[in-house]
Amino acid sequence: GYRPPPPPLFGLNGEQMVYCLIGANALVYGYWQIADRNTMQANFVVSEESIYHGRAHTAVTSAFSHFDLGHLGSNMIALYFFGRDIGNMMGPRYLLGLYLVGGVTSSLAHVAWCRYDRERRAKKLSPFMQTAGRWIQNTTGGASSAYLASPGALGASGAVNAIVLLNALLFPFNTIYLYMVIPMPNILLAGMFLARDLYGAQMGVGSGTA
Repeated sequence: GYRPPPPPLFGLNGEQMVYCLIGANALVYGYWQIADRNTMQANFVVSEESIYHGRAHTAVTSAFSHFDLGHLGSNMIALYFFGRDIGNMMGPRYLLGLYLVGGVTSSLAHVAWCRYDRERRAKKLSPFMQTAGRWIQNTTGGASSAYLASPGALGASGAVNAIVLLNALLFPFNTIYLYMVIPMPNILLAGMFLARDLYGAQMGVGSGTA
């Protein structure tokens, strides 16, 4: 039977919300090119240090933040191809919510992993080195100084991956053209995109980009 379209959000339909998300990412990329680098680093990169110092907004803003044009391009192409189906089917409110939940989850996972990895490496040090490390922290700014060595992260990959995964589960056999030329089923292309990001995270590719 007839199914009415999902209700708009801020006057936008699902596909228009995709364009707004792409536009927001492009705008932040533009600011990276012209704004003060320290200001951008403090407000658009998530890290242990940013969360520890109360800049919790970086868990959201980092999901719209790209310093590298290639990184921006690959994420926005995936958002365009996979996000429109989700937006048209579920509506703009659901699409925006999924993007934000995916982005924040990815940001917090990065912070949690950095803390775990830092503590794991610290346990491998000798008791003398552990004591010396704590003394250095306490005399150079307290416990927060340890967070300064943890890498920050930025990028929409976590948010986009949430959309890609849901799209692949809903429309696994839709045909998508890789590089506008090579036809392949949706689930295969989604798997390749997710595998690329997982490999990059595992190998440390991109120095904290996501």
